Amino acid sequence: MRALSQNQALPDQSSGFALFVDISGFTSLTETLRDQLGKRQGVDELLRRLGDVYSALIAGLEIHHGSVIGFAGDSMLCWFDFESADSGFKNDTAKMVLSTAFGMLASIKMFDQVALKISITCGNARRIVVGDENIQKFDCLVGDTVARTQIGDHLAGENEVLVDESTTGLLGNQITISEWRKDDSSNVRFAVISDFSDNTKFSEKAET
Repeated sequence: MRALSQNQALPDQSSGFALFVDISGFTSLTETLRDQLGKRQGVDELLRRLGDVYSALIAGLEIHHGSVIGFAGDSMLCWFDFESADSGFKNDTAKMVLSTAFGMLASIKMFDQVALKISITCGNARRIVVGDENIQKFDCLVGDTVARTQIGDHLAGENEVLVDESTTGLLGNQITISEWRKDDSSNVRFAVISDFSDNTKFSEKAET
C-alpha cells in the first residue's frame, strides 16, 4: 500500500512470508459500546478503538519491515520479502515475522474484548496492481502461499499463532511447538507456536 502511494514499482513475483491476522471481538464490543453510550456515541467510540487497534498492529509490523497488502472485513494480510532481513537469509526474515506475530498478540492485550488469530506461510506469490489509476489502485497478492493462510486461520483458535511446515523448518530450535493441526481436505499441516525464544528448546508433540 505504501509503494502505491509513493508510485513505486512492485515486483511481479515475490518470495517471502504471508502473515494473516484475523481480528475478533468487534461484534461484542459494538454491542457493549451501544449499550453504554447509545447508538451514535457508541459508533464514534467504536471507530476510535478500531483505529487504535489497527494502528497498534501496523506499528509492530513496520518495525520488522513488513508490508500491509490489504484489509478484508476484520482481517489484515501482510507480507515480508526474504530480502527484508538485513542479512538477506530466509531464517532471519522468519524470526522477524514471528516476532511481529507475538508482538501483535502483546499489543492487543490492552484492548478489552479483542482477540487475534494469526497464520504464517512461506513461499512464492505473485503481486499485481488492480484498479483505475484515476480513481484508486490496489496492491494484490495471489498464489498458494497466500491461499494457505486461510487454512491456518481456519485451524487457529483465539490468540494463537500458527505457522506452516516450511516456516517451522527455518525457525529450528527457536520455537516451541505445542501441537500440530492438519486440514483434512488438503492434508496441509500447521504448527501451533506456544513460545518463541533464541534459548527455547524445540519440542514437537506427536500428532493425534
